[in-house]
Amino acid sequence: MKMGILGPHGTHSEEAAIYFTKILNKNIELVTYSDIFEILSDVENNILDSGFVPVENSLEGSVNITLDTLAQSNNLFVTHELVWHVRNNLMARKNISDIKKIYSHIQPISQCRNFLRKNYPNA
Repeated sequence: MKMGILGPHGTHSEEAAIYFTKILNKNIELVTYSDIFEILSDVENNILDSGFVPVENSLEGSVNITLDTLAQSNNLFVTHELVWHVRNNLMARKNISDIKKIYSHIQPISQCRNFLRKNYPNA
């Protein structure tokens, strides 16, 4: 069985999917994708057996591409739900006062907005 997940390797999505496959106790190959719509399209077209995609983020709200794609399809169904607690970490080799720029994906930046503003107001 093949399950599409949002990649690349090492993401929260992969970590949650690995945990989820252990709960199911099934031998499932995880296939990374860079786009949620592609995952759902490949499930709909029988290229994948299933997809493991985010639906909601407690801080940033609904994941619109997931909800829109599910709403427009007659062939895609939600079969399981997993609530996953995400913890983000800021790692650096410099002193806090030396940090001038912080780079990340938009999702963790928005999830950590208050922390970053408070602790790194000049970054």
